[in-house]
Amino acid sequence: MPNYKPIPKFNTPRRDQHFAEIPGTKERQRQDPTLYEQYKNIRTIEAWHESKPYTMFEIPCLLVNISPTQKKQLLDLYDAVDKEPERWIEFDGVSPMRTDYFKTKKEAYSNVIQRILWHEIDRVRSTFGMRDPFIHNAWFQSYSNGGFHAVHNHGFGFSAVCYLKYDPRIHRPTRFIAPFNDFASGHLVEYEPQNGTLFGVKEGTIIFFPSSIHHYCLPSFVEDDDSRMILAFDLKETTSYNCGVCRDLDVDPCEGEEHY
Repeated sequence: MPNYKPIPKFNTPRRDQHFAEIPGTKERQRQDPTLYEQYKNIRTIEAWHESKPYTMFEIPCLLVNISPTQKKQLLDLYDAVDKEPERWIEFDGVSPMRTDYFKTKKEAYSNVIQRILWHEIDRVRSTFGMRDPFIHNAWFQSYSNGGFHAVHNHGFGFSAVCYLKYDPRIHRPTRFIAPFNDFASGHLVEYEPQNGTLFGVKEGTIIFFPSSIHHYCLPSFVEDDDSRMILAFDLKETTSYNCGVCRDLDVDPCEGEEHY
């Protein structure tokens, strides 16, 4: 077989190496000692790009913490609806969890939650560029021992998970799956807010994210008294779903026809 030369190792050259390889550099630098500083300023974007690629797309999320008063108001709302056993199911056909998701589509308490979390929703509006967001649907959900939630998404708009009962020592936050795989390995790309960090979740944290992002909850292995409980809701644009008149009257959406 031919005696091929070995493939050289990849090595990312430093910026000063690039500079040194420019023809006539040494002579020009003797004449102008500031030449290297000028070169660094010119090459700033390109040199940064050598070690970190440009980003074509971004997936936004927002973490905020509600006040103890707001958390108490939401827990009081939960206690009120918890007295209606017909609202709740313990299994959604895939995942074992206690939820009133299916009932609240008919008997929404979304307006109450929107009043409690008005400032947080207004921050979502300004951060994500929404015009007139409203809570389209809201529900409580709890996970006792072995409870989990399979991979799913919420369609369009933005969604929120508010952690009402959450102990970072024994509970795990929601995990999110990128809408693309790792480009080098082909593996799934996942994101989970890390407990105990600046961008982690705690009791009273709300994480807002695009509804189309797939996400799930890992199994909880806890005592029944240590159940993980959340409030979840979906934010839609009023103009993209129904008109504000219907929402204020708390009636079925008119699809933007009856009041125009």
